[in-house]
Amino acid sequence: MDMAQYQWVAAVIAAHPNRTLRGRTRLQKTIKLLQERGLQCNYDFSMHYYGPYSEGLRADVDMLGSLGLVREEFQTLEGGKRRSEFVADDSVEISRIAMLQRRIDVLAEEPDTTILELAATYDAFCGIGLSESNALNATRRKKPRKCNPVSEQKMLKLLKKLDSEN
Repeated sequence: MDMAQYQWVAAVIAAHPNRTLRGRTRLQKTIKLLQERGLQCNYDFSMHYYGPYSEGLRADVDMLGSLGLVREEFQTLEGGKRRSEFVADDSVEISRIAMLQRRIDVLAEEPDTTILELAATYDAFCGIGLSESNALNATRRKKPRKCNPVSEQKMLKLLKKLDSEN
């Protein structure tokens, strides 16, 4: 029997350093990018302000909290902004997603959530059949304030590294 989607999400969180994934945007983009690369989930993502977003994923994260598998904690950042941290319980097993650990590590090592946001947006445009150049142009139109030569280079490098991992 296969794990339910929400259990796959718990395992992805648990596979992060200290069993912690920081930020709701990072969670959404991580699951989106991994789903396209073998994570056994079928969340429907639609384009929102921060790129691909799944309400189903958000609901499953709430379910994980209700089950005690993942807790959402809040950090207060400079300027009073709050950021979520998702912490997986010690009981969450990660061995079933071992085949994705290197990809999870690649995503976790990226310090800038904006790069994940751009990567997931670009990836989503590629996923609907746009060529790489058209996907890049669509990403630039969707995120004009976040796209620049440096961020685009980092995004493409991240995706290349993500796709080179097995």
